[in-house]
Amino acid sequence: MKSSKGSAKPCVAIVQPLVPHYREDFFAGLNSAIPIDLYGYESEFQLVKRGLAPACTVNVKPLRALQIGSFVAYDILPLFSRQYSVLVLMGSVRQPSTWLLLVLKRIIRKKVILWGHGISINRYVSHQKGMPLIYKLLYGLADAAWFYTENERAIWSRTLPRLKSVALSNTVSGVERILAVDLSHRRDALRAKYGITTTKNLIFCARFSGTHRRPDLLLKTMKTLDPKHFGLIIIGNGSAKPDFSVCPNVYDFGAVYDGTIKDELFAVADIYFQPGWLGLSAVEAMAYGKPVFTFKRSASVRHGVEYGYVESGVNGYIAHDEVDMVQKLMALSDDEIASLGANARNYAANNLTMNHMIDTAVGLLRQMFDRCKA
Repeated sequence: MKSSKGSAKPCVAIVQPLVPHYREDFFAGLNSAIPIDLYGYESEFQLVKRGLAPACTVNVKPLRALQIGSFVAYDILPLFSRQYSVLVLMGSVRQPSTWLLLVLKRIIRKKVILWGHGISINRYVSHQKGMPLIYKLLYGLADAAWFYTENERAIWSRTLPRLKSVALSNTVSGVERILAVDLSHRRDALRAKYGITTTKNLIFCARFSGTHRRPDLLLKTMKTLDPKHFGLIIIGNGSAKPDFSVCPNVYDFGAVYDGTIKDELFAVADIYFQPGWLGLSAVEAMAYGKPVFTFKRSASVRHGVEYGYVESGVNGYIAHDEVDMVQKLMALSDDEIASLGANARNYAANNLTMNHMIDTAVGLLRQMFDRCKA
């Protein structure tokens, strides 16, 4: 990673387990504004094992680490370097190294930003009602925090009012490109090209990496809808993928790595539908101008923090159960779909571009530098 500051030494060290391809533009953008060093403690094999591609345009310095179960201790000595004024560490309670750096930060003269969800995804429903003490202790030791979305930042503003924080509006590379794609004039031709005969089409684009995505609800919904009217376009593979051959209205394209094909399939679709574990896929869907339909977060239906981008009835719909979802889909008019989709695209354009995420992160970093000088 080359700095735009010429020979300027990095003054920020960022620790991550690994760096996937969708984070490349974020780190490159940070480095263009403020010189950074990026550290990682997991191998690329772990990335590939999770079905992700590793970053190839940014330099990641390896950190030695010892992992026992979900606990990770990484080498903190490289972070003691005098050139680093600010450390950006993970907001994880299961990293002894992070706790140690937070305790020592005054002695080693560093400001520490914690970066993460700020909440347990698996226990989101209970944690949003009352944050566990260990989380309060962790963030109470930090100088500032990067949260992924405004919902979690708001929770922490109530929990620790004095904690300086920003919501990055977590996003992925390529949103700007997708926003510029308009294939609406080719929808009929594309429908014929891909053999899609149904008039209203949902699309799902994510890895079937586990039952947390609730593929059972995906299948159940499609079995209930009229197969002559409603179709489902599938982009994605994985060990938890159900047998969609039992549904004549499901068009399964498996994993798609060709951007043109993906653009065209999204152009054919009317609505993005992901029952559970909604995450960054919602960002892409909104950029394509597709309203996001999902189920309400609960103990049995979990979601990533990007679930907070969906405003039911504005840029998507959050159903209470399968009956509610089917009834809403059946009642939707073309005009309502178009309005929801336009709002989704506008939300992505105004809040989910990579430049927006970078600028927000850089703004808080600069505040930390000012504190260092004070």
